[in-house]
Formats: sequence, structure tokens, C-alpha cells
Amino acid sequence: MNNVLSQAARPRETLGAGPFVVSNQFPLARWAPIVLRLIVGCGFMAHGFAKLTRGPDTFATVLHALGVPLPHFMAWVTILAEIAGGFAVFLGAFVTFASVPLAAILLVAIVTVHLPYGFSSIKLIAVTSAGPQFGPPGYECDLLYLACLAALVLGGSGPWALDGLIRKRRETRKKSGENPGHPGIRRAEPPDCGQLVRMRETLWPKSFAGEHARELTLILEGKAPVTMPLIILVAEASDRTLAGFLEVDLRSHADGCNPARPVGYVEGWYVAENHRHQGIGRKLMAAAEDWARSQGCVEIASDTWVDNEVSQRVHETLGYEVVDRCVHYRKTL
Repeated sequence: MNNVLSQAARPRETLGAGPFVVSNQFPLARWAPIVLRLIVGCGFMAHGFAKLTRGPDTFATVLHALGVPLPHFMAWVTILAEIAGGFAVFLGAFVTFASVPLAAILLVAIVTVHLPYGFSSIKLIAVTSAGPQFGPPGYECDLLYLACLAALVLGGSGPWALDGLIRKRRETRKKSGENPGHPGIRRAEPPDCGQLVRMRETLWPKSFAGEHARELTLILEGKAPVTMPLIILVAEASDRTLAGFLEVDLRSHADGCNPARPVGYVEGWYVAENHRHQGIGRKLMAAAEDWARSQGCVEIASDTWVDNEVSQRVHETLGYEVVDRCVHYRKTL
């Protein structure tokens, strides 16, 4: 694919008036999947070990009374699925696959046991000297577990998940098998500042080198005056020179994206002319998308000038769709 320099139409917004709507909430929101994994994983394991402690034969008797075929076999299958599946969810490992048997167990429980007793799982009938008395439980808890599984499958397992470690190891192996002379993708570091200044000058010529240097110094030292995460990815050639860079951050909203959650945003994307047509731009964008996913995003956005047809074609080749076009006006007062 052809890589070209591609710039954001409003690059100064990277360090300008940043998004404030969810900046205080998002750092905690990205940890939400861990809470779901802990309660769902521990819950399933607790149910599985309880059945195992009482004896599989006891649970098989219950299944037989419900008309489940092969009750002894299904008792062991259910127990093992709850323990192994719960442990997988707890670790964030193969969550999508583990959710299938767990969801099946919940659906069977709803249909065969809880459905006749309505929605509520907690039905306080009376409080006696022996303690509170409850009626038969409904399907409320089953639906809550199903909702948690769906959230983990659709939204991801979050930080500290084994799925993420497996994906990173797979990417590392893939990179190690590539041509060693081909530029590799990594996070920018302070020593890259000089080369980044020159590339930024080419991409955004309206800003002076000194401005770029000051902004880059703050970004690379982790002191950028922004309210949401911002990183710079670079493509480094075998001779330690930079072949390109991509600046990506989070915004509270972007045109055409779900306004209820932050979105990854490509602020600038550039590949040096002598390194184009080598797939470097595609790799930079893929790394930016991976970073956005690691931040809990389900969408990433970008923009370019309306007359930059090459950049528009490159975006569309990589799966980006046009969501809006606008014209900016000004008037001197």
C-alpha cells in the first residue's frame, strides 16, 4: 500500500483546549472490566466448587429431576465448566470462548429452574425467630451474569488480562520474524526529539521549529498539558533514523463516534518520502489502534485536509469511513 504524509486538519488541538467531559472518569473507567472479571469469575468458581463439595451425584439427581439427559455426565460437564470457565474469566484468558459454555449454563438454569418464579432473585417473605424467609429465586441473577459476560466479550477484558499478554507476545513473535532491516514501531523517547522536530516541520510547516521542540519535550517527558493520554509512535530504521511517526491521543468525543465514551484520535501521521511504499504507515496506524484498544476505546478517528486526496484514499484503504466534511470561517473584528 502507498504511504504518504497525512496530517490532522487541526493539529494544534493536540496541546490546545483538550476534552474535559470525561477526563476525571476515564482513568478509573478503563479498570471496570477487572471488577467484572473478579465478580463473575469468582462467582462461577464458587458455584462449581459448591456442587463439587456436595458431590456430583447430588447435582446429578437434581438434573435428573429437571429432565436433563445424561444427568451424571452433564453434572460433571457443568461443574468443570463453572470452575474452569470462571477461572479463565478471572484471569481474562480466552474470555470469548469461556463465555459460551457459561452462558449456556445460565440459559438452561433460566429455562428449567428460575423462569416460573419471575424476575426477582430475592423474595423476602417474612422474618421469623429462625431468621429471614425467602421465596423461590427468579432469573434476575442469571441475567446479571449474562450481562457481565456480554460486556467482557464486547468491550474486552481490560488491563491485567492474560488475553492482552498473549496478544502482545504474538505481536512480538511476528515482529521478530520480519526483515531485520525493516523499520520497527516503538514509543518515542526524549532522544528522538531532534528528528521528530524535523518531521513535524514537514507535516505542520505553519509552526516554527522552536514551538515543535517545546511541545515535543513536554510530550516525551510525560508533562504535556493535556487532560487525556497522548503518545507518539515512531518507525525506526536499522540505522537508528526515524522513518515516520504518528501522534495519537484520546478525545472525549469525535464526529461520527459514540459520544458516551472516549475515542482514540490520530492527531498526526507522517512517513518520510524515502521510506514510503513499504507499509510503514499501515504499521504505525495498527500500533495506534492497538494502543487505543488498550485504553478501553472501541473506536478511533482521524482527519485530513479536504484537498489531500491521497491521505483520504489511504484512510479508506485502512478501513476508515468518512463521517463529515466541514468548512471553517473567520472574520477580523
